[in-house]
Amino acid sequence: MTMADMLGAPICDPPDPIAPTSDPCPLPARDTRPEVANPTRRHLVRLSLVVATALCVGVAVGTYAIPHRTELAPRPTAAAANEVPAGVAGFAELFVATHLSAIVAAEHRAALYPNGGAPPDPSGLWVNRAATTAAVAVDENVWRVTVAAEVLEKVDDTYEPAGIQYYTVIVAQTDAQPMALSAPSRTPIPEEPTRTKTAPRYTGAVPPDQETAVVDFLTAYLTGNGEVARYVAPTARIALFSAPPYVSAEIVSIGADSLGRIRAQLTAVSASAATPRLEYTLEMTYESGVWEVLAMAPST
Repeated sequence: MTMADMLGAPICDPPDPIAPTSDPCPLPARDTRPEVANPTRRHLVRLSLVVATALCVGVAVGTYAIPHRTELAPRPTAAAANEVPAGVAGFAELFVATHLSAIVAAEHRAALYPNGGAPPDPSGLWVNRAATTAAVAVDENVWRVTVAAEVLEKVDDTYEPAGIQYYTVIVAQTDAQPMALSAPSRTPIPEEPTRTKTAPRYTGAVPPDQETAVVDFLTAYLTGNGEVARYVAPTARIALFSAPPYVSAEIVSIGADSLGRIRAQLTAVSASAATPRLEYTLEMTYESGVWEVLAMAPST
């Protein structure tokens, strides 16, 4: 028996993947000699066929280029596309206030105006504060911004309230900073939007013992007169002031809604005699004959 009889037909080397042939890995030629009944040879021939097939598969897989998958950035939603940048809204408020008041130095005001235009002279108005109430995208990186301004008007030697006034200005977002493309336009008071949510009505009667608990809790909470912990449920999480902000508080009205929440309106008095009107909505529970505050809910 020769060595070839023992090992079977030779296995071809894998072809060069750069220069493929018409038959990159031909199967071993069939031996035409009479088969010798030798079980060892048959096992080796089968093993050779398996190895040759595996090599061919390996070459085919190795020469197949897997395409690179490019991840596409998510497309902006309609809400994101129309959302005005904070810088644009803040610039619009600054621009309206500066335009109306005109007390800033002229060279600083000129930097806010389109094409370096001349800023107006002082108008006799003073903007106490301003806030953006609406913004609509009119072009790429360009918005029409509506600003509400609390305006004071100069009368003789003092300023008198002139009410809330609305102004519209076109603002563009540039690489450096926002830039006004127009002077402000005075606009009428916007129509009240249609309310999609009905506000809760706090017209229900509050039991006397619960009302007492509300008064005592808010008094302790705002003035420090009393212990807040006495009126708060053990599971409640209520942030406390580091120092009481008021010296007294008087309940003006109190009522309950259909869910059992309590709304209390009160007048607080500060150390300087300021009297702000405040409002609190409380969620309460009745445990062991005592009313306790579970949470201070947002006023809605």
